[in-house]
Amino acid sequence: MTDFLLFTLYAPMAAMGEIAVGERRMSWPRPARTAVFGLIAAALGLERTDEDAHMALNTTYGYGVRTDAPGRPMRDYHTAQAPRGKKARNFLTRRAELSAGKLETILSTREYRMDACFTVVVWSRLKPPRWPLEELKNVLLKPR
Repeated sequence: MTDFLLFTLYAPMAAMGEIAVGERRMSWPRPARTAVFGLIAAALGLERTDEDAHMALNTTYGYGVRTDAPGRPMRDYHTAQAPRGKKARNFLTRRAELSAGKLETILSTREYRMDACFTVVVWSRLKPPRWPLEELKNVLLKPR
């Protein structure tokens, strides 16, 4: 028998960004696998640099998403500052990027979803998993 963890993701305003190329960043109609497991990783208190833990999340669990309310799309005109040229891709943090020197303003359009609601299901593919579903439930209720 397979156990499942079900939880609801609701957001008055959510961004589930597609791959950003150029000036337009559109939103997918539902959360991607990386968004769901990124949320779980954050609730577990995993560091971004802990590649083994992130890989364990990715390979140990399956997931599915049901769209309960797709939300209404909303577009926003967005400006951001970034270092000139290709240097911007070499920074690990936004703080380091902004302290790099001369900045230029980038103009873009961002899309968000208003009043979106999803039901997410997660199950373990391994017995026993690194984090039992009960632990995932507890950290989603009370993040580390």
